[in-house]
This record gives sequence, structure tokens and C-alpha cells, in this order.
Amino acid sequence: MRGKRSALRNRILVALAAIPVILLTVLERSTNGWPFLFVMLIAGLLCVMEYMDLVGERFSRYSRTVSIVSTLSIIGFWYLYQYFTSSPLFIFNMAVVAFVVAFVPLVLLFLGVIFRDSFEGALQEVAFCYLPVLYIGIGFGSLIGIRGYATDTGPYLVLYAFLVVWATDSFALIIGKLIGRHKLGLAVSPNKTGEGLAGGVFFALLTAVLFKIIGSSVYTGKLLFQWPVFLAVTLFLSLADQIGDLAESVLKRSVGVKDSGGSIPGHGGWLDVFDAQLFVSPLFFALVVLLYR
Repeated sequence: MRGKRSALRNRILVALAAIPVILLTVLERSTNGWPFLFVMLIAGLLCVMEYMDLVGERFSRYSRTVSIVSTLSIIGFWYLYQYFTSSPLFIFNMAVVAFVVAFVPLVLLFLGVIFRDSFEGALQEVAFCYLPVLYIGIGFGSLIGIRGYATDTGPYLVLYAFLVVWATDSFALIIGKLIGRHKLGLAVSPNKTGEGLAGGVFFALLTAVLFKIIGSSVYTGKLLFQWPVFLAVTLFLSLADQIGDLAESVLKRSVGVKDSGGSIPGHGGWLDVFDAQLFVSPLFFALVVLLYR
């Protein structure tokens, strides 16, 4: 019991320290988003380094370096695109450039293995080292994309994305521990319950409703902010959040660890903190592009 209380206390202390930093960098407008880019690059670096500690020690230094540099480059790329949002061919151009930017690391990784004498484990090395480019690079980069796409409300959309994830994660855990009785039966996460899942979704919806009411002057006038659409998007993102959490559990199970790291007291590692956000953010960016009109 004492250990559980200590873990909960640590989680609260970490949240109290981290949330103001995120809020300040998300909402500031005087520097064209540079502080938020810096925070996302640091978060991306910490996550990809942690990922490499989990799965990459048996791979070559070249492949790990390509993976780390490419992941950070993808995040930086998302910052640059905001300067071209006024182009009528913006979406098409973004799709082409994003494909090229994401494909280059794959080419570089294959260049690192095709000249070897032995090819044992080569495909695994390419696959494992390419995964964080998409998973972490696009996950954090899309938050920058959301902030830049909607010039007036972008920071508030990013804040909404964070709040949906925080509410889902926190209350899924709390409700699951308090009243969770019906296990989901998932080997990857045996303690997950139906009550926890439903509690996470319910409080994500409640948080979004309160957020929209309080910020009615901001969250209005767009299809995305119409009540039925807004609630449907929140429901979708909350469910995606819980899939993202399970996806990282698959990663951890596959390498035989409980937490991705021990850097953050009460949370585990950086990937444990951002796993759901990395799933939710790209999906939300796509919805913003489709529905912010």
C-alpha cells in the first residue's frame, strides 16, 4: 500500500512540474512556436533514446544514429510546413514532401546493411530502427502541425489534444483501480478492465465538454467545434489513446520489461508518459485538416 501511495505521489509531483511547462510553451504566441518546437524535440530525443535502449543495443551504431537523427528531423520538418499553409495545393504538397522525408531514412537504413557479408538480423535492424521515425517523429511532429495549421486556435487545439489524453489516462487508471471488476482479457495488459476503459472515455468527454464551455469564444465557428462532431472526435481520440497505451505494452512485452525506463518517478519512462499522445496526435491532425472549416 505504501508503495502504491508513493507511486501516486510521484505521479502527481511530476504532473505539477510538467504541466505548467507544457501549457506555457503551447499557448505562448510571441516567438512563433520556437519554445514548443524545442520541447517537442527534447521529448522526441528522450523517447527515441529510450527506445534504442530497449531494442537497439544489438544494432549497429550507424543504424541507431540514422534513426535518432531522422526522428528529430521529422519533428523539425513539421515546424517548417506551417509557412506554406496558405498555398491552395498545401495538402497535396505536404503529402508528397512528407512521403519523401519519411522515405529517406528507410533508404539510409538499407544502405547500412546491403554491403555486409552477413545478413542475419538485417531486416529486423532496418524495421526496428525505422519504427521510431514514424511512431515518435510523426507523433510529436503532428502536434507542431496542429499548432501551425490553425493559426488562431492552433495552440488551443494542441491543449485539447493533451487534455483528452491526460483525462483518459488518469481516469482509466483511477476508475480501474477503484471499481474495475471486468477484465478485458488482454494478455498484453491483464489488469485492464472494462470499467477503466469506460471511465477514461467518460472523463475525457466530460473534460472536453467543460473545456469547450469555458473556451466558448475559441471553440466555435468551425465544423470541428459543432457539438455532435466535437463529442464524436473526443470519443474517437479517447479510444485511440487506450490503443496507443496497449501498443506500447506490446513493445515492452516483446523485449521483456515492465516499464520503458525509470527516468520519471511514478510513471516509468518517457515512452510510458507519451505512448498514448504519440497515437492520438497524428489522428487528430488528420481530423483537424478534414474538419477545421
